[in-house]
Amino acid sequence: MSDTVLVAVIGAFATVMTALFQIFMSSRQSALAWTLVLVVAAAGGGFGYSEYLVLSKNASMAAFHDRIGNTLLAANAAPPPPASPVPATAPLLPGPEALRAHDDIAATVALPACKGDAAHALSCSEQTVAPVALCVPVPATAHITDVQLYARLESSTLPWSEHRTTSGQDVGAGRFVETHFERPDGDKAKEVCQKFAHWNAETGRIVRIVVQYDLQSTSNAQSASPTAAPKPAG
Repeated sequence: MSDTVLVAVIGAFATVMTALFQIFMSSRQSALAWTLVLVVAAAGGGFGYSEYLVLSKNASMAAFHDRIGNTLLAANAAPPPPASPVPATAPLLPGPEALRAHDDIAATVALPACKGDAAHALSCSEQTVAPVALCVPVPATAHITDVQLYARLESSTLPWSEHRTTSGQDVGAGRFVETHFERPDGDKAKEVCQKFAHWNAETGRIVRIVVQYDLQSTSNAQSASPTAAPKPAG
């Protein structure tokens, strides 16, 4: 029921009550009749007011439901949010490769020009000089993957990449001899060494080795070692 119709009903009811009141007053009825009129009027007014409250409450609830419905429809119609992009540098997943650390380390030594032993009438030659060992310390669990060798005259200004050599190659009165070898250096480290023979009597030389290795975890090193055979019972 709209507010206009409700107001009209209340106005008509009030008019009827006023007419009844005038009739009863004019006829001078008893006090009981007047009391009945008042009771009927109060009951009618209370009923009309209660109906008005019910209609107002229903209208408010209907508006609230409409708002909720519109909100749900808008939420369903909205496109889903875009997925978060995967970082370009995502962290490595745990696994065997995550337990390995690739690294390299270098050692450099400067050798002066060779001087013969005049007291023993020995001149500088590959047969008379003692090779010098260049050693690089690495962790004891390191697995050596490559050893790069470099040698240049002390007057050279070219980068190391222009002076790379191999074991046994003559670089002008000097060469790396044999192959690299390892030796322990305590419980947690070891040394990777390479020998170089220098017999140039005219100029000094700078030599360098670069050791590349994979750093393995202790668990991997233990799993790679042979398992001791069980002792027989007895």
